[in-house]
Amino acid sequence: MRSYRGIIVSMLVWSLFPVTSATFAGDETLVNQDPRRIAARVNGRPILLAELQPALQKAEARFRKYGAREGLSDETRKRLQQEELDRLIALEMLAQAGEKSFGKEIERKVDEKITAEQAHDSGMGKPVSAAKQGVEGDEHRKQVRNRLLVDEYLAKHGAKDVVVPEAELKKYYEQNAGSFMEPEKIKVSHILVKLSAKPTAEEIAKAKSEIEQIRAEIMSGKDFPDMAKQRSACASANVGGDLGYISRTYMPKGFDDIAFALKVGEISEPVRTRHGFHLIKAFDRKPARVPELGEIQSFIEKALAGEIQKKRVDEIVRELRREAKVEIFLD
Repeated sequence: MRSYRGIIVSMLVWSLFPVTSATFAGDETLVNQDPRRIAARVNGRPILLAELQPALQKAEARFRKYGAREGLSDETRKRLQQEELDRLIALEMLAQAGEKSFGKEIERKVDEKITAEQAHDSGMGKPVSAAKQGVEGDEHRKQVRNRLLVDEYLAKHGAKDVVVPEAELKKYYEQNAGSFMEPEKIKVSHILVKLSAKPTAEEIAKAKSEIEQIRAEIMSGKDFPDMAKQRSACASANVGGDLGYISRTYMPKGFDDIAFALKVGEISEPVRTRHGFHLIKAFDRKPARVPELGEIQSFIEKALAGEIQKKRVDEIVRELRREAKVEIFLD
């Protein structure tokens, strides 16, 4: 069993905090409202629109990237608003719980974190940013403090040292073996005589004649990699035309159909694709296979550890919310 100490929880905690330097634009309802307006209170402590606005902007940008690009419906915007506000409420509850557990002890870690940031900036030849000085510096310190409080609290309550039992790894592997299937691969090299995007009949005939001549020379005993270095128009010419191990769809379909039908050591007849005419030589073949558990165990462990941790964080947040006084002031 492997314990993923802090790796996943740190990624989770830091990703939960919004980037407060983001700029809001557009005519959405919340965008044009006073950022000092209170969006919610958690045990009497306010969450301002200034915190929600950039988080919502980020969420909407992600939605537009992977979903609707013509604009968000009121229903969708409302849902995103609620999700982001719930996230901020959860973070506030965790930070407050952390304060009760760690008190002034956390301030030393905040100082160390900020000092490390400044040392890094100095080492990179950067001046200390404005965001770490003055009034904005106070806000930066608050953000660092809250992140550390949340991280420490989650660690204390079992959401940091995530251990995936061996039995769970094996069970997941057996139940999902098909999803890990590696496709058939072949190791090939090729020689390309290039054609323009819209070649004339004369250009096509000239290119075909050249590739046939190259093939004849190879079949007469010349070395394929040497000929590729001398005659191929592909960037792979520098390595003797070697494309390494490829799976289907890596190259155009016409190329794939011929390449995957070759026997090891066999050289194809000229093959035309949108790039021009190719000669293909097969050097090795790897059949489709499912990797052994040991080969992908680390990948599975990380995935399962993330699921276990998320469930634990959700449980912790639910427990805190049962005891917290949460007031929401948005429609």
